[in-house]
Amino acid sequence: MELTQARKEFLAKIQASGLNLDQYLHCRKAAFYKKAISRVRIYLDTKYWIYLRDALKGSPQKAVHTDILNLIFELYDSGIIQIPVSDVNIMEVSNQSDISGRSSIGSLMDRLSNGLALLPYRERVGYEISVTASDDYLLEGCLPFVRNHAWVSPIEAFVPDLTEFHEKNILPDPYKISYLEMVSETTAKDILEKENQPGFDFEESAKRIRTDSKLNEKDITSFDEAFEIEFIGSLSEFQDDIARHMNKKISDDVVIKLKSVQKGNKAIKRARHFPTTYIFSILHASVRWDKQRLLSANDIVDMYHASAAIPYYDAFFTENALAALSLTPKFKLVPIFGCKIMSKESDIIDYLNSLRPIQL
Repeated sequence: MELTQARKEFLAKIQASGLNLDQYLHCRKAAFYKKAISRVRIYLDTKYWIYLRDALKGSPQKAVHTDILNLIFELYDSGIIQIPVSDVNIMEVSNQSDISGRSSIGSLMDRLSNGLALLPYRERVGYEISVTASDDYLLEGCLPFVRNHAWVSPIEAFVPDLTEFHEKNILPDPYKISYLEMVSETTAKDILEKENQPGFDFEESAKRIRTDSKLNEKDITSFDEAFEIEFIGSLSEFQDDIARHMNKKISDDVVIKLKSVQKGNKAIKRARHFPTTYIFSILHASVRWDKQRLLSANDIVDMYHASAAIPYYDAFFTENALAALSLTPKFKLVPIFGCKIMSKESDIIDYLNSLRPIQL
């Protein structure tokens, strides 16, 4: 893979400056941060990526999808919006058998993402916990900081721990930097058009969770109790990640601090300290508490989409059922996080038009 001219120039500056790998990674994170805060961030669930792809090919499922696509192109080209991708976007599209269709979505992602992707789920939760556990953010929570710093290149949404792997490599730093720059040129299209893509079995995940949930079914007497079990249980899976992100074993003091937040009664406190886990758990609890509903693979996908979009993006375009669930008044997700959640095409058109510069 050949580096683009812009990346060649960037790499030449890095090499001329004599920066080591740590300094280079710091510069790299700063560059992602600048991109992330430079435009309004919009999240598309996979359904909307498909809608836009079909509109671009001249066969929209609805005529209004072409209007949405044209508005998005206009706003992106004007430097107003960006649509960074997520790990679940890439995983869900990877499961499609049509390579040409996957490739077309990948090209559209590359066109609109501004070269950005959100940290994948597990790395993101570990990052949120490690920031929350620091003295600077224990009181106010990690959300104000991580919201603008949890951004990577698209390949890092698909290949977690890419930079950490090279930090441990024994090669000299200039070689590591050169390789990371080259790998970062991998696009969403490159990833999605590969013929032998590994599958992602969301149905298997749903079966496993249904089995685990059934074991404690009789113990749950309220929605709040279901949420408590999901929230505490989810965080307990990340103790190794906390230690890894903090580059040390978790001290007793940090454990006490984290548990004090875990067991706090105020929703906003938990949401600001553990945003991804909070949203995933509250949506999972809502499905679990509904005795007439069986957790499905689609529910799992929806939880991943919502827990990525709502804390980290300014707007979320999704399907009707997930929008309705996310907007449940009891959850207070919009007041807490400020993300605009939309499913109706008319609302999306109105929102996009509201971002256009006022013509004098």
